[in-house]
Amino acid sequence: MKSMKYSMPLFMMLSGCTTTTSMVSPPAPLTTGNVVEPLPTVDTSETTVNDQASVIIYFSNTGNTESVALVLQQITDSDLVEIQPLQPYTNEDLDYTNDDCRANREQNDESARPQIANTIDLDGYTTIYLGFPIWWGNAPRIIQTLLETYDFSGKTIAPFCTSGSSGISQAVRMIETEVTEAIVTEGTRIDPDNAITELTQWLETIGLDG
Repeated sequence: MKSMKYSMPLFMMLSGCTTTTSMVSPPAPLTTGNVVEPLPTVDTSETTVNDQASVIIYFSNTGNTESVALVLQQITDSDLVEIQPLQPYTNEDLDYTNDDCRANREQNDESARPQIANTIDLDGYTTIYLGFPIWWGNAPRIIQTLLETYDFSGKTIAPFCTSGSSGISQAVRMIETEVTEAIVTEGTRIDPDNAITELTQWLETIGLDG
């Protein structure tokens, strides 16, 4: 299926925003020294899933989640949409050494719903792969904005995340609470350096491997 990748700025990903014990470790960077690691090539002749009614919707900052989303797109032939915050996150907003940084305040405020700048069209899709980093053990609040803005009734949501150490279980529970009329699959945390193998195994586990 033709990709619907939006052209948007790449934002910094928060891996932790506090000095408390609940702070997750910063994710491993996608660079080695000053050399940017290339996106791994997927052998689509063996791994492509003919899922013609699927879309990957993701939120990314440093590029870790985006790199995983791009590999998933090659495997599934899904359309691709990036969530763009109306107010982009600056380095200061994501400064985990500052207890009062914007992302820290948002994650501590259950009512926080950062606005999304772009319109996301879900029409015609039955499967939605939802990707995001883990902030403070959960999905960023902007994911809740997405879930509360659009109708996911009857759709299958397959969550995946990137994180230095924290798992996705808390985020999956949040998604299940937000979209009770959707089917939420088992989620997974993906290492960007091993994305092809881990994504393929996950798709087999949740029954979306074709």
